[in-house]
Amino acid sequence: MKKISHSDQSELIDTLEQEKLIRQISKTIIHCSPPKGIAVNGYWGTGKTSILKQVYFHISGKVPDGAKPRGLSPIYKNDNIIPIWFEAWRFQNEQQPILALLHQIRDNFSTWEKVKSGAKKTTELAFIGSLSIFDEVLKVASGGIAKTQLGKLPEQANKWESERYMQPLTSQKLTNLLEQAITSVSGDKKLVIFVDDLDRCTPNSALNLLEGIKIYLNVKNCVVIFGMDQRQIEKGLIKSLDIPSNDIDSEHNAREYLEKICQDIFYIPIMSKQLKLKYFIKLLRYLDIGPPSYIQDRISEISSVLEQFDILPANPRKIKAISNRVALMLRELVSSNYFSTDQDEKMSVLMAVAVVYCSHRKLYEQLDKNSDFIREITSFARGRQERLDSPEFKGVIPSMNSAGADIPTNPSDSNVFRLHHLLFNMEPLADDISKLTGI
Repeated sequence: MKKISHSDQSELIDTLEQEKLIRQISKTIIHCSPPKGIAVNGYWGTGKTSILKQVYFHISGKVPDGAKPRGLSPIYKNDNIIPIWFEAWRFQNEQQPILALLHQIRDNFSTWEKVKSGAKKTTELAFIGSLSIFDEVLKVASGGIAKTQLGKLPEQANKWESERYMQPLTSQKLTNLLEQAITSVSGDKKLVIFVDDLDRCTPNSALNLLEGIKIYLNVKNCVVIFGMDQRQIEKGLIKSLDIPSNDIDSEHNAREYLEKICQDIFYIPIMSKQLKLKYFIKLLRYLDIGPPSYIQDRISEISSVLEQFDILPANPRKIKAISNRVALMLRELVSSNYFSTDQDEKMSVLMAVAVVYCSHRKLYEQLDKNSDFIREITSFARGRQERLDSPEFKGVIPSMNSAGADIPTNPSDSNVFRLHHLLFNMEPLADDISKLTGI
């Protein structure tokens, strides 16, 4: 049964043709010499989480939520990889978010029963000692608030701990002990930590986590891979590090700080016009729109519009939202006479209204109140200066100037108006607009 709409769930299947990027990141992780920091950089909504999950799966054969993927096989599976998944934004309100990450690593260690159960007693004690090291690091990092988790382990574990931590430990000693602990449990394997949604954290929280990782996890058997919008992180660093925002070197200084932690930065490629079209049509085919013949006709018309006009943002999340809106509109129009004549032009108007609905809320509100407002929108699309300065269009970023030439704009930003060429020679009827806004 087809769906009514798409959610914003990340995808394990590569629907955005990112195989090359996934291969590059996977091989960098497998063949690099830790300590290593890697960033996957992209605008919000461009699929960073999906890429991280796909890399996680292809190098380890596992998925973060523990589910078993159907019909998929890992391409770069390496038995020397131990993956850890960490959703940074869930812990952004913690005073020390690094504690949550260290807890998560420790929890993964403590559940590796096969390491402990198949070992000799001396090895078991070493394993227990490794957990004890994590407890000590957590205790120090939390200022003494975190409590040991060794209470349920054998008595010799407590003795092991007390004998080794009679004196306070410096940060460097803690880092060295962490390195030993990870090596003790994992052997020669790499601990690969995936930190997702760092850019959704508050500036101070993101800085605290980055500094905590630099202090505690800059060890020879650890790789950390971040999913981030580099712009948001750099803005946060400028604020948290008290770098004057009017300083011409502020962005450079923030970038220098970030590059000290992330030695490799992979940029998510911008979706091409053809890939956006292909992805949009694929999304529509999964949705319940109407009878088969109706669906086929509408998809053919949509394909024609998108082949002529580049009206979609290069942002999978926003494309999903537009596909959901278009599907809803088409379902409501199944029994109407909207497509009885001039189908291609009618579909162009429908697509324009759907894009305005999803990307320009204030314009849509005006259009909903008065369908004649479409004349104002078409005037704006033609680059009329009086419309550019109109309060209704405040915050709407044109992508074409008054001479009809394209202007460089952020390809992902929903505030960018992308309907110039589509509406330039059109005179949409107010009656058609009222039928669409009335849905």
